Amino acid sequence: MDVGGIITYPPASRQPRPFDIIWTMRNISTLPVLCRLFDGIRAQDLERMLDCLGACVVTLGKGEPLFMSGERADRFAVVLSGSLAVSAYDAEGRRSIIKRVGAMDVAAAAQAVSRKTFDVSVEAETDSEVLILRSGRVLSPCRSACPAHLRMLGNLSAVLAEKTLALNEKIGVLSHRTISERLMAYLNSVAEKCGSNEFEIPFDRQGLADYLCVDRSALSAEIGKLTRLGRLTARKNRFKVNGCAFWKKRVLL
Repeated sequence: MDVGGIITYPPASRQPRPFDIIWTMRNISTLPVLCRLFDGIRAQDLERMLDCLGACVVTLGKGEPLFMSGERADRFAVVLSGSLAVSAYDAEGRRSIIKRVGAMDVAAAAQAVSRKTFDVSVEAETDSEVLILRSGRVLSPCRSACPAHLRMLGNLSAVLAEKTLALNEKIGVLSHRTISERLMAYLNSVAEKCGSNEFEIPFDRQGLADYLCVDRSALSAEIGKLTRLGRLTARKNRFKVNGCAFWKKRVLL
């Protein structure tokens, strides 16, 4: 519901704060540098635009939901600190992590642009602080049609395109039938992005199992098997893929 023009969410512990209240707590000049959504927007223009958009901030504890499947998708979030997980649950309550959203990234933008309902849930993986933007105001510039707002709409299009590519990548990983094939496809893609066969992934073992849509115990057993075969080395979230050549692909469109 709306209270004095500010969006509120249950429970009361998640009462949002208008963005200007936390002005002295954060250097807004860093947002255009660190956040893709605000790229190319001057700090003073960003301040006025966020005020015009009725932006607010919500603080979440670890495990606390931000958006729930079935809710009206009329808002999206920019993660100011912490991290969020975008997840889907089946009829028996099993969870599949679709993606993780770190600091200065955007969550649930595609859902909000659709203006339908959330078909995923967004939850805090760690204690987090998020900036909430109403999709209706973002997608419908005011009469002044300020350059900052138009720039943000262009940035939003780029963000959505990048997220579509990431989702396509995950679909490619999940197209493999066996756990080992999914795991190696994912690790090879990370290695290629890093340009090295030794790297860290943004998941713990349970998170990796959720991302690959497999059982954690079965995944751990497969990692152990591949380690014994000499195909990889694993220590917590750090992996080394052995016996492969890596290169960066150049795609010409």
